[in-house]
Amino acid sequence: MKKTLLNIIIFLIPFAMSAQWTETSTGTIKSIWDIQQLSVDTLIAVGGYGTVLKSVDNGQNWEAKMTPVPWQLLSVDFKDNNTGIAVGEFKNILRTTNGGESWSVMVQTDNTWLTDVKFVNDTTLITAGHNGVLWRSVDEGSSWPDSISPDSTITYRDIWVFNDTSVMVVGENGSIFFSQNIGNSWQDYSLSVSTQIRSVHFISNTDGFIVGDAGLVMKTTDGGINWTSITIGTSVELLDINFHDLMSGFIVGNGVIYRTNDGGSTWFAQYYNSNMMTSVLFVDSDTVLVSGVEGTILKNTNASVVGINEALSENQLSYYYSSAQKALHLSGLNPKNQYRLNVVDALGQHIINSPLTVESSIVNLSNTAAGIYIFTVYSNEEIYSGKIIK
Repeated sequence: MKKTLLNIIIFLIPFAMSAQWTETSTGTIKSIWDIQQLSVDTLIAVGGYGTVLKSVDNGQNWEAKMTPVPWQLLSVDFKDNNTGIAVGEFKNILRTTNGGESWSVMVQTDNTWLTDVKFVNDTTLITAGHNGVLWRSVDEGSSWPDSISPDSTITYRDIWVFNDTSVMVVGENGSIFFSQNIGNSWQDYSLSVSTQIRSVHFISNTDGFIVGDAGLVMKTTDGGINWTSITIGTSVELLDINFHDLMSGFIVGNGVIYRTNDGGSTWFAQYYNSNMMTSVLFVDSDTVLVSGVEGTILKNTNASVVGINEALSENQLSYYYSSAQKALHLSGLNPKNQYRLNVVDALGQHIINSPLTVESSIVNLSNTAAGIYIFTVYSNEEIYSGKIIK
């Protein structure tokens, strides 16, 4: 009779190939901070030194557009195919009325940075930034007379619009504020943490996510009143989160792209790079764009779950754990590929981050304490992620 002693339970799920992400032709080395979609095939991206790029082929190729400023543009939003607002460094607020072909300056003041802008309805916008800046315009961005900030000391990072009157803003020191009247009054849902929240995204009126520094990922199921931490296996800065529907979403950050296909319960590393990824946008159910530094705009046209699983169906990684050796054994690695292994604990601290070859695919775990670990095995062609409960 064969006896097997297991004190680690491993859930191993093969996931997407990093080769699915291809670089588009941007024609610039300036950082790209945000991308917005105007129509099915038309997109606008903004970035460093007044950069505005426009694509009319679903994000494959980009053409530079002239702007009247040489500074960073960090966020852009459109209310329709023509009217849009971009914001950034030196409190610059630019407006276009011809689909991004040309831009005019609406506001330009001190050295405060504006980090986000959103249309709440056809005439009303909100922009957020450093030094407690939270402004409202009621005339499509022509003027900005209203300061609606609930805290004049913090940096706001992102704005989420629920409907024509309800908005949420997030920022440093765990700040979360919710308003049902476009900022006339605010409810404080802030967290008791010092972490900076970088992005907020809701998949329904009640269910939403925040991401931020030190690998912060949290979920709410009651409209932002209470939040629960989710461990995804990284401690890096996470800058943006976006969902296409209730199940499929992406997180991007400092050199990483993570995705979920179960509504955010589990996240899997899909791409590693030395560059910072700054924003993520679903163009449609199959197409995702990710912006980054040095002119990077990555495109994935196989973002649907079915396509990912089919791509990996012929290449499965198998494993077993030896309690006697206190080691994880991995097999099925392609000897032609160069792999790396990343193991993090429940706090996002890296336990192992090293090359992995066919000959060295026995992982010593004797020095790890009891707890939950997430591991990722990846190469330039494939990625496998799993959870270890020790």
